[in-house]
Amino acid sequence: MRVKLSESLSNPEEIVKELKSSSDRVGAICVFLGVVRSTSPLGRVVRLEYEAHEKLAPEALERILEEACRKHGLIDGVIEHKLGKAPVGETVMCVAVASEHREEAFKAVREIVERIKSEAPIWKKEVAERGERWVEHERLRVRKPSEEDAEDVAECSAAVWESLRGLLPDEWVEEEAELSRSREFVERVREAVGSPDAIILLAELDGEVVGVAYGRYHKGGSAHLGFIGVKPDHRQRGIGTALLRAFLEEAKNRGARKVWLHTHPNLKEAVRMYVREGFTPEGYLRKHMYGQDLIIYSKLL
Repeated sequence: MRVKLSESLSNPEEIVKELKSSSDRVGAICVFLGVVRSTSPLGRVVRLEYEAHEKLAPEALERILEEACRKHGLIDGVIEHKLGKAPVGETVMCVAVASEHREEAFKAVREIVERIKSEAPIWKKEVAERGERWVEHERLRVRKPSEEDAEDVAECSAAVWESLRGLLPDEWVEEEAELSRSREFVERVREAVGSPDAIILLAELDGEVVGVAYGRYHKGGSAHLGFIGVKPDHRQRGIGTALLRAFLEEAKNRGARKVWLHTHPNLKEAVRMYVREGFTPEGYLRKHMYGQDLIIYSKLL
């Protein structure tokens, strides 16, 4: 079994030969090829651009392949995924498995492809005739909430805060989690939905609110990201990145030329995400919250 993330993929015929030679028990080989199509809501596609989390993406692909092999009794398997730019017609993903019988091969390939789409932190930017957009997981929606979403946003926020125990002081976590569960917070969210200055977004996966981001736009040309978080069971799937990019896009559309935030250095995965998305440290807030030092990060739009 092997996985590969690269700017160039192997020839599918070579992959088939590789799987055939893995065992004389091989009776079926099933191959899926993902290809760049030309159609998009933004008009004809010019190209796709792929990025992936350097550490987590290969780990996710390995986990998905290993679990599929155990579940379906596969003999061998290969996952390859494109990185970088890909024009229309180029192959960007290859999933190939070998098994004794065709039924388990068919089932495994479909399952692997769907899990890659929903679990691997691999991001796709679509560049088309009438603009460009980041295309996230097919089952994931990042959108502005309605007033009816306020309680789900509050519940998600509370779950995120609770997950930070051990990383932040307990009294800080307890205060923020309690606030998130309060009616006052729910009403704040409802008010923010209609506010011209508030920016609030949610990430919805299969109908469940799994992540939230909120902050404010200031008419002087900056926007502050006050909070961004994803429920613990849904982390390391690119959902936080999708939320952050949507927040940056919304801030830019409002007229912001800069987005800034402050965070705790213990939140290492969040810090890596900010740096990966182009944020740079701008300063420090000494003993700012519960005696903790915070780092100010910003990005020019």
